[in-house]
Amino acid sequence: MSATTILQLRQSESTDVTNNGNWKSTLDYPIQIDEGDEVVIKSVFLDTTVEDSGIIAINDNLDISMTCMMYLQNFSTDQKYTFVSEPAGVAQFRQYGPTAIAADAPVDSGDNNLWWLAQTYQSTTEILWDVESISWRPTHPINSTHRVHQLDIDFKYVGVIPNQPDVQGSVYIPPMRASHYQDHNPLAVGKICKGDESGPFFYIETDTDYMFSKNVDPTSIVINAVKQVSAGNYQVVPQTFDIKFQLSAGNYTPVELAKNITDQINNVQKSGPVYFETDPATSHYPVDTPLLTTVLQNFYKITEEGTAASPTYITNQIFVSSTLGEYNPKIDGKAYFNYPHTKMIDEKNDDPYRPILDRFVGTNQIALEFDEGENKLKWTIQHFPIYNNLTDTATENDALPAVAFNLLQLTGDYKGTTGLATRYSGIAWTALTAQDSKTKKKSNFWNDIGLAGSTVTPLTTGIKMNYGGVVPSADNSFTVVATDGVNITGGYPGLDIPVVKNNLLYTAPVHPVILPAGGNERTDYVGTTDTTSIFANRVFNSAPETEGYYLIEIGTNFKQAFLGGNATYMSGVQSIVNRYYTQNSYTSDQGAGSISYFHKGESQTLTEFNIRVLNPNFTVPPETQLGISNTIFIEVVKQKLTPTK
Repeated sequence: MSATTILQLRQSESTDVTNNGNWKSTLDYPIQIDEGDEVVIKSVFLDTTVEDSGIIAINDNLDISMTCMMYLQNFSTDQKYTFVSEPAGVAQFRQYGPTAIAADAPVDSGDNNLWWLAQTYQSTTEILWDVESISWRPTHPINSTHRVHQLDIDFKYVGVIPNQPDVQGSVYIPPMRASHYQDHNPLAVGKICKGDESGPFFYIETDTDYMFSKNVDPTSIVINAVKQVSAGNYQVVPQTFDIKFQLSAGNYTPVELAKNITDQINNVQKSGPVYFETDPATSHYPVDTPLLTTVLQNFYKITEEGTAASPTYITNQIFVSSTLGEYNPKIDGKAYFNYPHTKMIDEKNDDPYRPILDRFVGTNQIALEFDEGENKLKWTIQHFPIYNNLTDTATENDALPAVAFNLLQLTGDYKGTTGLATRYSGIAWTALTAQDSKTKKKSNFWNDIGLAGSTVTPLTTGIKMNYGGVVPSADNSFTVVATDGVNITGGYPGLDIPVVKNNLLYTAPVHPVILPAGGNERTDYVGTTDTTSIFANRVFNSAPETEGYYLIEIGTNFKQAFLGGNATYMSGVQSIVNRYYTQNSYTSDQGAGSISYFHKGESQTLTEFNIRVLNPNFTVPPETQLGISNTIFIEVVKQKLTPTK
């Protein structure tokens, strides 16, 4: 005769959970198995209720961190300004450098490129490293059938600016066949950071188990860095801004999640109280948020140290061109512009009733939404639109979002570019990270909701800037590759843009149109509410990309031989679970796929069970595929000998 014991191994009762479908169960009362005893998985219940349901399950509160850069689109606006204070007259407002390009700078029309808010710091004795790239390889086998799934590799590093917090960043690995990984290897990083003689202070943040689940081998990652000759060089680094909040645990629809995140970050007083006007003397400004600032507000924040009577300027504010290489064929090095900060303040000081000459930088609108047609989350807008007044009267202002035909500079060596200016300014994310509020373990939240690859990576490799008359001895500046609909948003340049709507003559647009009544209608500005959105790469309410079964791996005393067709050996696979009936419900198996184990040899004690639910390719399913309520039932059948007479 025999005796049977049923062991219930529940993820929800475990205190050691790596991720959903990967946990350890410890028995309060160990079970001994002897010669002839049978161990078999009686039944499996997998929480696949999150599949196809459109539900985003957040098991524990998450600390969310979002890091962004700011830019201005350098079109014809604000190139020159009529100053009232002494010396009065028309002067250059945006001041271009290096000095050698001043004569050829796009002083009238801009160049219509994106120029990124940055700061300079003249390094002294610090040991600096240029982290050029990250090398990686897939998990085995590296062939045409094995696939790498898309993900962001998050990192942090110690920046060059004194007293600066650790800077967050990420690089993107797209989906691909494993055999094609060298086409995306190494990953360009391009960060100048502090370090010591042994190497840079640069750290990978993405969870190793998560990388394995995406078929990226975390043990293969190599940080490629070059030590800099830094003393005396001006380091030109992008300014980054962090916005932080907590996302409460719960089950969210995509609509609910998008609204929650949008509401959390859309507060003009996110970082402190605001005031009616700009006043650098009292640090009063009309906005205090990581998403929107002003030229003077930022200037005072990054430059001034010491006391009011004796300030010390440790960094300088500049805007760096997004284009690569030379500004024009005559000039080596990267171009920049800045503003006459002292002059801007003097305009206010000369007349208390005169508005200060300050300008916004960043975005005044930000929205994460759910597109029900595409079944995807999307950043609908993260830019500051150009605004147009279509009424053309002194008393009315429609303040309609618009795009603008940029003027074309026709003189000098630098001719500029033509085209549409689709925004005044905006932001781009450089890092989207999350961690468990209690355990501080890194979360893969942003990858799981499909926003991997929606960030920019400023690159320093091969970029030099002649700043302050100092010719750099090493790469010291950066460039940014930003693309509408991929990592930035803008007004949509639709086919209807050139059509002038305020007349019936169907004329092509000109700049400007002088009306018979003497009015000045700017037909180079065209109203549009359409934007080029950034879509997530996850489709909700769709079947996951997987095969028709799961593998159940149990790490314990008893082993099985499970050999894959690619020669992968897995000794812990104990059951095969059919997924045929998975649809908005639990996936269960009543032992049909279980592999029985009959014990031979010395007695063993069963105490701990390390359980993993695996895809057929031995990867761990993402938390978008499995919920928290997973349970394995194990049956132990002990053989009892019948006493002899």
